[in-house]
Amino acid sequence: MAQHVGERMLVHTVSFRLLQRLQPAFRDDSRVLWYTGADTRQSVLDQYRARPDAVLVAPALERGLDLPDDLCRAVVVMKVPYPYLGDRQIAARLRLPDGSAWYRDQTLRSLVQMTGRGMRHQDDYCACYILDSQFDTILSRYGSLLPGWWKEAIR
Repeated sequence: MAQHVGERMLVHTVSFRLLQRLQPAFRDDSRVLWYTGADTRQSVLDQYRARPDAVLVAPALERGLDLPDDLCRAVVVMKVPYPYLGDRQIAARLRLPDGSAWYRDQTLRSLVQMTGRGMRHQDDYCACYILDSQFDTILSRYGSLLPGWWKEAIR
């Protein structure tokens, strides 16, 4: 956050549980916004868009969120977005013959989607930080499955 003072940031927590664990660290920072459910999501997004230095910490914004240009200059992925194994549909899909490949592809797709929330067109830019050490494993095992343009941006 110190590297992006004055810029909007999106922090993906993947789950409300991780968001709750992070909240005490952010309580005294007025830039940091989060929502606790679907009923407050839109009002928090409106606050984020209205404040040029806002930091939005949220668990479920990898799809359906368009933050071009100055609406997002940094994205943080706190955890690799593995699909939740406690979900019965996901667990059932994983047991099918192609289940492991499907699970892997969902994880990779979500990761690319998360990092793409702040980079919306050819002339846009956004720094992305993936903080989970599992990313190294993902990259070494499945890097060939990630889009070339996405891998070229890794530093």
